[in-house]
Amino acid sequence: MREESSIRTESSTTWVRHRALGIVVLVGGVVLSGCSLLGSTPQARFNPEGDVAVACMVHQSQPPGTDYTDRARADLGRNLAVFKYYALNATKGYCDGAGPTSADRAWAQFTADQTGNRGEVAKILDAPGG
Repeated sequence: MREESSIRTESSTTWVRHRALGIVVLVGGVVLSGCSLLGSTPQARFNPEGDVAVACMVHQSQPPGTDYTDRARADLGRNLAVFKYYALNATKGYCDGAGPTSADRAWAQFTADQTGNRGEVAKILDAPGG
Protein backbone atom coordinates (compact mmCIF):
# COMPACT_ATOMS: atom_id res chain seq x y z
CA MET A 1 0.00 0.00 0.00
CA ARG A 2 2.82 2.37 0.87
CA GLU A 3 4.41 1.70 -2.50
CA GLU A 4 1.12 2.54 -4.32
CA SER A 5 0.81 5.77 -2.32
CA SER A 6 4.38 6.65 -3.15
CA ILE A 7 3.69 6.12 -6.88
CA ARG A 8 0.57 8.35 -6.73
CA THR A 9 2.49 11.10 -4.94
CA GLU A 10 5.35 10.88 -7.43
CA SER A 11 2.90 10.91 -10.35
CA SER A 12 1.06 13.91 -8.89
CA THR A 13 4.30 15.74 -8.29
CA THR A 14 5.42 15.10 -11.87
CA TRP A 15 2.05 16.29 -13.21
CA VAL A 16 2.26 19.49 -11.13
CA ARG A 17 5.82 20.13 -12.32
CA HIS A 18 4.85 19.65 -15.97
CA ARG A 19 1.83 21.89 -15.57
CA ALA A 20 3.92 24.57 -13.83
CA LEU A 21 6.54 24.34 -16.57
CA GLY A 22 3.81 24.73 -19.20
CA ILE A 23 2.48 27.83 -17.46
CA VAL A 24 5.97 29.32 -17.19
CA VAL A 25 6.58 28.72 -20.92
CA LEU A 26 3.18 30.20 -21.82
CA VAL A 27 3.66 33.29 -19.65
CA GLY A 28 7.21 33.71 -20.93
CA GLY A 29 5.97 33.59 -24.51
CA VAL A 30 3.31 36.19 -23.81
CA VAL A 31 5.82 38.48 -22.09
CA LEU A 32 8.33 38.15 -24.93
CA SER A 33 5.72 38.80 -27.59
CA GLY A 34 4.60 41.86 -25.61
CA CYS A 35 8.16 43.13 -25.55
CA SER A 36 8.45 42.85 -29.31
CA LEU A 37 5.18 44.75 -29.71
CA LEU A 38 6.41 47.46 -27.38
CA GLY A 39 9.56 47.81 -29.44
CA SER A 40 7.67 48.39 -32.69
CA THR A 41 7.08 51.88 -33.96
CA PRO A 42 3.52 53.02 -33.34
CA GLN A 43 1.69 54.49 -36.30
CA ALA A 44 1.02 58.21 -36.27
CA ARG A 45 -2.58 59.11 -35.50
CA PHE A 46 -4.07 62.38 -36.57
CA ASN A 47 -5.72 64.38 -33.78
CA PRO A 48 -8.99 65.76 -35.20
CA GLU A 49 -9.75 67.51 -31.88
CA GLY A 50 -13.20 66.01 -31.48
CA ASP A 51 -14.05 66.23 -35.17
CA VAL A 52 -15.57 69.72 -34.85
CA ALA A 53 -14.68 73.31 -35.72
CA VAL A 54 -12.27 74.72 -33.15
CA ALA A 55 -11.14 78.24 -32.22
CA CYS A 56 -7.50 77.37 -32.95
CA MET A 57 -5.57 74.28 -34.04
CA VAL A 58 -3.21 72.10 -32.02
CA HIS A 59 0.02 70.84 -33.57
CA GLN A 60 0.15 67.29 -34.86
CA SER A 61 2.82 65.24 -33.10
CA GLN A 62 3.98 63.14 -36.08
CA PRO A 63 3.63 63.18 -39.86
CA PRO A 64 1.16 60.77 -41.48
CA GLY A 65 2.22 57.13 -41.36
CA THR A 66 1.45 54.26 -43.69
CA ASP A 67 -1.95 53.75 -42.05
CA TYR A 68 -2.88 56.92 -43.94
CA THR A 69 -0.55 57.01 -46.94
CA ASP A 70 -0.45 53.37 -48.07
CA ARG A 71 -3.60 52.80 -50.14
CA ALA A 72 -3.68 49.11 -49.16
CA ARG A 73 -3.70 49.96 -45.42
CA ALA A 74 -5.44 53.33 -45.37
CA ASP A 75 -8.78 53.61 -43.61
CA LEU A 76 -11.20 55.85 -45.49
CA GLY A 77 -12.96 57.00 -42.31
CA ARG A 78 -9.68 58.10 -40.72
CA ASN A 79 -8.60 59.91 -43.87
CA LEU A 80 -11.96 61.66 -44.17
CA ALA A 81 -11.58 62.88 -40.57
CA VAL A 82 -8.29 64.56 -41.58
CA PHE A 83 -9.88 66.20 -44.62
CA LYS A 84 -12.89 67.38 -42.58
CA TYR A 85 -10.62 68.83 -39.89
CA TYR A 86 -8.75 70.93 -42.44
CA ALA A 87 -11.96 71.93 -44.24
CA LEU A 88 -13.25 73.31 -40.93
CA ASN A 89 -10.04 74.66 -39.41
CA ALA A 90 -7.13 75.12 -41.83
CA THR A 91 -7.45 78.91 -41.98
CA LYS A 92 -7.18 79.26 -38.18
CA GLY A 93 -3.91 79.73 -36.37
CA TYR A 94 -2.29 77.40 -33.87
CA CYS A 95 -3.26 77.74 -30.22
CA ASP A 96 0.34 78.37 -29.13
CA GLY A 97 0.71 81.24 -31.63
CA ALA A 98 3.55 79.47 -33.44
CA GLY A 99 3.59 78.54 -37.08
CA PRO A 100 3.12 75.03 -38.41
CA THR A 101 5.66 72.34 -37.56
CA SER A 102 7.08 69.92 -40.11
CA ALA A 103 4.47 67.36 -38.97
CA ASP A 104 1.67 69.93 -39.48
CA ARG A 105 2.98 70.67 -42.98
CA ALA A 106 3.18 66.95 -43.77
CA TRP A 107 -0.50 66.49 -42.82
CA ALA A 108 -1.48 69.55 -44.84
CA GLN A 109 0.47 68.25 -47.84
CA PHE A 110 -1.17 64.84 -47.40
CA THR A 111 -4.56 66.57 -47.48
CA ALA A 112 -3.67 68.57 -50.62
CA ASP A 113 -2.33 65.48 -52.38
CA GLN A 114 -5.32 63.30 -51.50
CA THR A 115 -8.08 65.84 -52.15
CA GLY A 116 -6.48 67.73 -55.03
CA ASN A 117 -7.32 70.94 -53.16
CA ARG A 118 -4.18 72.80 -52.13
CA GLY A 119 -6.13 76.00 -51.52
CA GLU A 120 -7.77 74.60 -48.42
CA VAL A 121 -4.42 74.10 -46.68
CA ALA A 122 -2.38 76.80 -48.46
CA LYS A 123 -2.11 78.92 -45.29
CA ILE A 124 -0.29 76.04 -43.56
CA LEU A 125 1.87 75.06 -46.54
CA ASP A 126 2.85 78.66 -47.35
CA ALA A 127 3.54 79.82 -43.78
CA PRO A 128 7.14 80.90 -43.12
CA GLY A 129 9.44 78.72 -41.02
CA GLY A 130 8.76 75.15 -40.03
